[in-house]
Amino acid sequence: MTYKEAQSFFSFKETATCLDKLDTPIPVIDLEKVLQNLIGVQRHFDDLGIAFRPHVKTHKMVPFAKIQLHLGACGITVQKLGEAEIMSEAGIGDILIAYNIVGQRKLARLINLSRQTKLTLVADNEFCISQLNTAAASNNIKLDLLIECDTGLKRNGLAKPEQVLQLAQTIVSSSNLRFKGLMTYPPPGARKGVCIIMSDLRKVLEGNGIPVETISSGGTMDLFLEEGLEGITEYRAGTYIFNDRMIWEKGVCQLRNCAARVLTTVVSKPAEDRIILDAGSKALTSDLNGLIGYGIDTGSRAKVKKLSEEHGQMEVMGEHSPNVGDLVEILPNHICPVINLYDYIALKLGDRMLGLVKVDARGRVS
Repeated sequence: MTYKEAQSFFSFKETATCLDKLDTPIPVIDLEKVLQNLIGVQRHFDDLGIAFRPHVKTHKMVPFAKIQLHLGACGITVQKLGEAEIMSEAGIGDILIAYNIVGQRKLARLINLSRQTKLTLVADNEFCISQLNTAAASNNIKLDLLIECDTGLKRNGLAKPEQVLQLAQTIVSSSNLRFKGLMTYPPPGARKGVCIIMSDLRKVLEGNGIPVETISSGGTMDLFLEEGLEGITEYRAGTYIFNDRMIWEKGVCQLRNCAARVLTTVVSKPAEDRIILDAGSKALTSDLNGLIGYGIDTGSRAKVKKLSEEHGQMEVMGEHSPNVGDLVEILPNHICPVINLYDYIALKLGDRMLGLVKVDARGRVS
């Protein structure tokens, strides 16, 4: 895909000729770096013979999702039903919702969505399965399910083989559900052991006459490690599209692979060693993820040391430190929640500004 072809996927709210014409704070995304990231990762999984299903919770934008599909993704992953609705409305037809669906209002939305889009759902408990089957039976449809497995992260998911087997048997015996396989989100650095766990779970299920069509794993942190992928049929990753300070400082990517910055303005310089940016926790998020500070100016290496809601405090050194009115580009710790804070991002291609792009699923967290 050429950069010109990639640009054709976007509709711009307005054009912008240069950074100093933008209102701050605002994320600025480099399409050149994005496309390099997307092509590189898709090629990686194509070479491995593993289906790649990118997670759109990072970018939340229809054009980026369509580019990912154009490059060869088998479908997309979303975390919330609201994201799935936005993507389905835009014509995306194969969606994994990697989150338990609970509650009658969500079930009604899910049934409507299932009539438009090929869905795969996830569950890790009998309550979810019972509700899903009742809703599907009442509407004379079938729903495809994966069981989420806890392989060490201790979030959602079942950890014991007997639990997984029992839940799979419940799905198989349900009138309007189809068991498709297993899903996990491995702890970073543990993928080799996780592969063994998932392989053992598959043996347990197939030994009891339950075929396992899909084993879905994921994560950007271990993206390019080839070990621990034996038996994995599908891989999910989200952050890789932009990357962020967390991914960079862990050595997963180079700085040149980080496609997003939050453009901010210096609004005060109360001391020679301290400036105040117009980006606080509502613009950068308060995620630390084991890092010192809430973001970094990659040029000077100055860190955003403190956040309040609307203020970012940065420690600076030297006579060339920014002054009031200057622009500062911050590499955020964790890009996923940052994008969700904005209605629009600014898109550029190298040094050339392209314009403002809507964050389609911004705020769709239910």
